[in-house]
Order: sequence, then structure tokens, then C-alpha cells
Amino acid sequence: MKSKVKLTKSERIEKAKRICELYSSGEFTIKSCCAAVGVDYSTFQHWTQSHLTDSDIKLGNYRRGFVLDVHLMYKKAIIENDLNFKLLIKHTARQGLLLRIAGTEYEEIQEEEKLDKNGNLIPVSRKRIHKRVLPDVTALIFSLKTLEKDNFQEKITHNLNGSFGISTGFEHLTLSELQEKKRELEEQLNSDGDL
Repeated sequence: MKSKVKLTKSERIEKAKRICELYSSGEFTIKSCCAAVGVDYSTFQHWTQSHLTDSDIKLGNYRRGFVLDVHLMYKKAIIENDLNFKLLIKHTARQGLLLRIAGTEYEEIQEEEKLDKNGNLIPVSRKRIHKRVLPDVTALIFSLKTLEKDNFQEKITHNLNGSFGISTGFEHLTLSELQEKKRELEEQLNSDGDL
């Protein structure tokens, strides 16, 4: 059985620093960061003993293997991970919302194939089809409600036949006015202001 190499305190701090830098980005779990640096997760937890309070540390109530510098780095990395993860989610959500508001275009390639008498595939033709996904009305409504809280209200109308319908407030706008409204929303979403 292969014995573990004992690291010096400075080596532990250096490895922990790399783990905490990766973890701070908000993109990875602490276990995956430990694996990337080559440190067993349980070993890292032994170094940090993150459950300890300031009074525990002052009184010396920690297990063998504890490294104060690693403990402090990890506590800071936990906070940075949370903040960066939220920013990453916010950025991704904004980008997705912009795509849903604007609609997207993409190209799809369709290939037709036939089998020869031996059962082998023979490519016959290849078509490139351009497709467009139209803007999502729900995404537009969400954006308007979020960005124009005072100016936009969803109104429920009651028809004579007893059915309910939702009025977006855009029914009276022309196509060019709708496009202008869409452009304004995209500019607001691209600005640095919070949603």
C-alpha cells in the first residue's frame, strides 16, 4: 500500500491557496477544486476545520492538522464563491432572457442517406435550413414588469362569454412601435443596472 506523502505547513498553504482560488470563482464545487489540485477532500477539510469559531481557535479547540491560514482562506473563499456564483447565474439568466426577447436564428443541416445493395450508407444530399425562433411573449412581459414596474400592469379582462384573457398592453401598438419597445428593453437589460 502506498503511503501518503506528508506535506509541510507551507506546502499545505500553497495547495490550499490554489484550491481556494479555484473555488472563489463560483464555478466549481470544493470537492472538484480539491481533486484538481490533487488533495483529498477529507484532508482539505482536516486542514480547514471550517466549523471552528474564533473562540475555538483562541482556546486551541481544534484537531491535529489544523492550519489557521488555510482556515481563514477557506472562510473567505466561501463568501467569494457565493457572490461569484450569483453573478454568474445573473449573467447567464440575462443572456438567456435577451435571446428569448430578441428571438434567435440558427442553421440546421439535414442529410438524406440511402443504403446500397451491401447495406452501406450512401450520402445522397445535404440541406442547410435556416430557422428562426420568434421572440417569447412571456419573456417580454417578464422584462416589462421587471424594468417598468410603475408603467406596465398586466390586466385581466373578462369577455362576455365568460372566458378570461390577459391583456399585455401592446395590442394597440404598431409593428414599428413594438420593435422600438423591444430595442429599449434590450438596451435596459444590457446596462449595468440590476434587474
